[in-house]
Amino acid sequence: KKLGVVPQQQQLPAVDSFHNQSIMPGLQTGKTRIGLPAWNDLPDDVKKETLFRRSMYNAQITSMDDNIGRIVRMLKAEGAYENTLILFVSDNGCSGEMGVFGTHFKGGMYDFTAGKFEKGKFIPGGEKETDAWAVKDKLGGVGYQKDNYEKWKKFSGWATSQGQGWAAYSNTPFRKFKKFVHEGGIASPFIAHWPKGLKSKNKIISHPYFHFIDIMPTLLEVAGIEYPDHYQDKKRASLEGTSMLPYLVDPEKSILDRSLFWQHETHSAARNGNWKIVTDNDRASPIDWELYDLSNDRSEAHDISDQHPEIVSAMDDEWQNFANRVHAKPFPEDRDFPTVRTSVNGAKVAALLDGWEPKTSSDQRVPRFSFHPKKGSTEWFEYEFEVPQEITTVGVYWFDEAQAAASFRNERKEILPQSWRVLAWVDNEWSEVDVQERDPGIERDQYNYVTFERPIYTQKIRVEVQLHAELSGGVLGCRFQAPVEKYREPESDDPDHELQRIKALAKGTLDDDVDEFNGYSHLNGNRPEFDGWLNKQNNKPFLQESIPKFLCSHEDYTEVFNYRWWMITKHLKRWEEDNKNYFVFTEFPGFPGWASNSGAIPAPAGHQFYDLRWMRDPQYLKSYAEYWLSGPPSHEMQYQNNCWLSTLPRPQSHHYTSWMIDASEAMLKIHPDAQWRDRLLPSMERHQEIWDLIFGVNAPQTTTHGLYKCLDMYDANEFTISTTLGLIASEGSFSDYTAELNREDPYKGEERWRRYFTDGKGWQAAFNEGLKSKPFVYPQAYELDNYQTQPQPFGGNHDWYIDKDGERKTKNPNSYPNCFTVRPSLNCYMYGNLHSLANLYSLQAAEDGGHSSKQKADVYAKRASELQKNILDSLWHHPSAEDTFVFYKKRGAIDDPFFYSRLAGDNLHTGGVVDQLSLVRETVGYTPWYFSMLPHDDSQYDIAWKQFGDEMGFRQPFGMSTTEYRHDFFNEMSYGWNGRGWPFQNSVVYKAYAKYLRDYKATRSAISEEDRQLLYDHVTQYVELHGRRRSIGEWYLPRTGGYRMPGGGDVVQSLPAMGKGFGDVQDYFHSTFPDVLIEDLIGFQGSHGDSFEIHPLLPKTKWKFFYLGDLRYHGHDIDILWKEDWSSTTPGMQSKLFVWVDGKR
Repeated sequence: KKLGVVPQQQQLPAVDSFHNQSIMPGLQTGKTRIGLPAWNDLPDDVKKETLFRRSMYNAQITSMDDNIGRIVRMLKAEGAYENTLILFVSDNGCSGEMGVFGTHFKGGMYDFTAGKFEKGKFIPGGEKETDAWAVKDKLGGVGYQKDNYEKWKKFSGWATSQGQGWAAYSNTPFRKFKKFVHEGGIASPFIAHWPKGLKSKNKIISHPYFHFIDIMPTLLEVAGIEYPDHYQDKKRASLEGTSMLPYLVDPEKSILDRSLFWQHETHSAARNGNWKIVTDNDRASPIDWELYDLSNDRSEAHDISDQHPEIVSAMDDEWQNFANRVHAKPFPEDRDFPTVRTSVNGAKVAALLDGWEPKTSSDQRVPRFSFHPKKGSTEWFEYEFEVPQEITTVGVYWFDEAQAAASFRNERKEILPQSWRVLAWVDNEWSEVDVQERDPGIERDQYNYVTFERPIYTQKIRVEVQLHAELSGGVLGCRFQAPVEKYREPESDDPDHELQRIKALAKGTLDDDVDEFNGYSHLNGNRPEFDGWLNKQNNKPFLQESIPKFLCSHEDYTEVFNYRWWMITKHLKRWEEDNKNYFVFTEFPGFPGWASNSGAIPAPAGHQFYDLRWMRDPQYLKSYAEYWLSGPPSHEMQYQNNCWLSTLPRPQSHHYTSWMIDASEAMLKIHPDAQWRDRLLPSMERHQEIWDLIFGVNAPQTTTHGLYKCLDMYDANEFTISTTLGLIASEGSFSDYTAELNREDPYKGEERWRRYFTDGKGWQAAFNEGLKSKPFVYPQAYELDNYQTQPQPFGGNHDWYIDKDGERKTKNPNSYPNCFTVRPSLNCYMYGNLHSLANLYSLQAAEDGGHSSKQKADVYAKRASELQKNILDSLWHHPSAEDTFVFYKKRGAIDDPFFYSRLAGDNLHTGGVVDQLSLVRETVGYTPWYFSMLPHDDSQYDIAWKQFGDEMGFRQPFGMSTTEYRHDFFNEMSYGWNGRGWPFQNSVVYKAYAKYLRDYKATRSAISEEDRQLLYDHVTQYVELHGRRRSIGEWYLPRTGGYRMPGGGDVVQSLPAMGKGFGDVQDYFHSTFPDVLIEDLIGFQGSHGDSFEIHPLLPKTKWKFFYLGDLRYHGHDIDILWKEDWSSTTPGMQSKLFVWVDGKR
C-alpha cells in the first residue's frame, strides 16, 4: 500500500492455517482453524527450520533465473533474440502442504488442529492431523531438518513445501494459495517479450484479464497456424481461449467482458467482468458459491452471494455448461448423502448437508440455506435419497435474524417462520406426514423436532415452510434422527467429587458459550471485530487459561459472566509507543479522537482495572496500569482537534475523570507485588499531583474551595440536569441560555434552556448557541510545573479533524459551555486515590521500615480525611425552602437529603454565580459508598438508599436510571445522563450498595432479605439487558423498555421502533460485571494480607448452587462451591459452602 501497488482501500484477507482432513465426505476440504502465529512468537528452532526452507526456496528461484539468463544469452548469440516471443508465466508460488510451517521437521509434532506457542514451546491442542501429508516422512518420523539435510537432499524438491503460513503470506493481498481458485491460487503474473513484434509504450497498461487457455490461441496466431478440426480420424474439441496478440500489440485495445472458468482439485470458479463466483469444492450439487465484486474486493474478503442470488444463478448456469462441455466433473455422483432441491432458484442448499452444529439461530459462522428473496410465501426444500429410507423424525434448526441491526435485517428480513410441515413421497405423490406434535416447533437456538405417528419408508422427504408476511426465513440445519442424550455424570454427595464434576461442567460451558459468542462477530455492522491479536480462532484457549470459572443455576448469570470475559478479549491489544511495549484495553475498537494514542480511553479505566484484576495472570493489567500512570499518556497532551477545544489542556491520562490509583490498589489485593508497587508509586503520586494542579478548585471563602471540578463531558456524562441547573442560575457568558422564550412545542412559552441538553432535540440548538462566541481557539501551550491556562467560556470542535493516518477530514462543528461543576463522582475518585496512596505507602513502610514512606502515608491519610470532611460539608444537603431553581412540579416534591453537585467556586464565566447547588438527585450521589468514605458510626446518610428502591427515584421497570424520575427534567431519550440508563454508573452503584450493606448496615443491624433482594433485582435487570444475543453497549432506556419486543419476549437489536437492549456500539468495555458478581454478589473479599473472606449477598432462594473457581489469589488457586441441597436422600436442605485452596478443602 505504501508503494501504491495495492490500493489504499484494499482490505487484506484473513490469513489462517487450514486443517486438511475432510470435514464430511464429498463436501468441504478446508476448514479454517487457528490464526497463523506471529513470527516473533515462534521458538528459535521453528525459526531456524523455516528460514532454512526459505533459503532453499530462494535458491531454486535463483537457479531458475540463472538458467533463463542462459537461454536469453544463447538467443542473442544466435541473432534470434529480437524476433523471439518469450512468454514468462508463473504458477502461484509455494504450496501449502505439510502443516503450517511446511515440511514436518519434527516428525509432525506441530501438526495439530489447535495449539499455541508459549515461552518458546509448542503446546498442542485438538486432534493430531492424520491425512497423508501429515505423516509423509521417509526418514522414519524424525522429520526433515536442517541438521540431517544430506539424508533427504535427493528428494528436497518436494520435501521443502513451505507450508500454509508462507503460502498464504506469499500471495498477499490475494486470498488463499496454490490448489485453490480464489485469487491467491489463480492470479498469476504474465510477461510477454518480443522486441520485433511488440512495441513498448513506456508505461504500465492495465490489460484485460486473460487465462492460461489463451496461450495456445496466441501462439497459433503468432505462428500463422490454424487449429485443426481433426487429428487423424478424431474430431478435436474446440479451443476455449482467445488470442492475446491483438491486445499485446495494442495494449490500449478494449475487450468485451467474457466468461472464464476454473476447476482444480475440487475447487471451482467463474468470472465475467468484475463478478466472480468461487467455491472450495464442487462435490455438492448444486455448488455452494461465494460471490465477489473484484472491482471493490479483489482480496475476496466480503462474500455478497446472499445479496445477488440472480447473478450467482446465472453464473452457475454458465459454469455447469462449461463443466459439461469440457467434462470437468472428476468426482462420481454416487455419494453417501442425498440430493437436495428447493423452491428457491440458486439457493445454497449445501448448508443442509454440511453437518455443522449451530450454537444459536444467528450463528454467522454456519452456512445457511435461505429463502431470500422470497417473502410471505410457501416455500420448501426436499431430500432425495439414493435408496428408500425409513424415517421417524425430522428436526429443523431455524435461522433467525431478529437480533441483527436494522441496516442488516431490513435488507433480508430472515426470521423464524410462521409454521411448517413435513411431506413424504408416497405412491408417486406428496402426502403430509402425521406427526405427534400439534404444532411443529419454531423455537430459536435449537433443533425443532417432529416425531412421525408411524415410520415412513420413502425415497424423498420435503419440509414445507410458511413465511411471515413481508418477511423471509432461513435454515441452518436439518436432521432425520433425534440425537441420543449425552451422558451426564450424576451429582455426588462427596464435596471433592462434586467439585471435579462442577469444574468440568463450568469449563465445558465456557467452551460452548465462547463458540456461541464467536458466532456473533459478523451479526451486524455495529458489533466490531477484535481490536488486538485475539480472535475467533484463538480466544477459547486463552479464556480457559486466563479467567476464573463460574457456574450457577441461573443460566443467564453464567452466560453473561462468560460473555463479559469474551467481550474483554476483543479489547486487549499489544501497543508499542516510545520504544516500549504495552498491553492496553480499549473501550471500543479503533482510534477515536478523544482517546489516547493507543485508542484506549481513561474514562472506564477504573472499572476496567476492577474487572481485569480477576484475570489469573496479572501481567496484562500491570502493563495497562503502567501505560496510564507512567507511560506516554502520563505526559503527552491530549489531542483536541477532534473533541472539545479550549477547556483545560491536560495529559491524555487525565482527559476524563478516573480512579486509577484506587483501582491499582484493588489489583494488588488480588495479585500482591511489592516490587511493582514500589516502582509505580512515584508515578502514582505524580498522577494525583496533576489532578490537584489542574482540577482543584482554588477559590478561598467559597463552599467548594479545596474540592475538585470538571465538565460533565469529561466526567463521561455528556451533559446532565445538574449542570443545566447551573447554567440556568448563571449570569455572564451563559446568560443567553435563559434570555428568550421558546416559540414552538413542546416548550412553547418556556425559557429556552429547556431545549438545551435535557431534550433529545436540544443538542444542536445548544451547539449553535455556543458557536456564536467563536470557540475555535486551541488551548494555550502549558507546562505542568507552571500551569496558568484558563478556559474560555465555550469550547468547541472544528469542522475538520486529523485522522489516525494524518489525513484532514471534514465534520460538523459543535460547541459546549465550559461550565465547571463540583460533582460527588470526581471528588470521591480523588478521595479513593489519596486513601490508596496512604495505604500503599503504609505497606511499604511496614515492609522496609522507611521513615519517608511512613511520612508520606501520614500526609496522604490526612489529605484524604480533609477531603472527606469537605465533601460531607459541601455536597450533603437537606432540601429546604431556601433552595432555588427547584423543579419538582410534575411528580412530587424533594424532601430527603442526598449528595448533590454544585457550581465550582472558581468558574470564570458564570457572572459571579458560584457554589450554586443543583437540586436534583443523580446516581453519582452514591459514589461515597463505593470508596467506603463515610463515617461508620453515622447513620444519617443511610436515607439516601431509599431512592435506590423507589420507582420515583432510580428503580425503573427495565433498569436503574441516572437521574431520579420525579424531577421535571427527567428525559431518558436525551443523549445525556438525564435519566437514560448507563452501565458505567450501574457498576458504581451496585458496588456502593454492596459496601453499604457489608461495611455499614451490617455493623448496626442485620442485613435483611429485602436488602439482598433489592441488590439482586437490580443486578438481574442488568443481566437481562444483555439480551439473548449477549451484548453490552453505552446506554439503555430504563422506563420505556423499548428494548423488548412488542408484547414482550427476547431483547432485539433491530428496527428503531423496537428499541435496543443497549445503545451505540456493541461489546462496549466501560462497565463491570465479573467484579460485580465475584466481589459484590458472591462476596469474595480480598485483602493485602494472606487471607480472604466470603460474604455473599445473594437472596436465600434464588439459586440452587454456584461455583466460582480457578480464582488466582496471592499466588494460590481458590475454588468455592455452594449448594442448597447436597443430598437427595437426606430430608431438608443442607445448605453448605466449601472452599478449596490449591486443591485442598
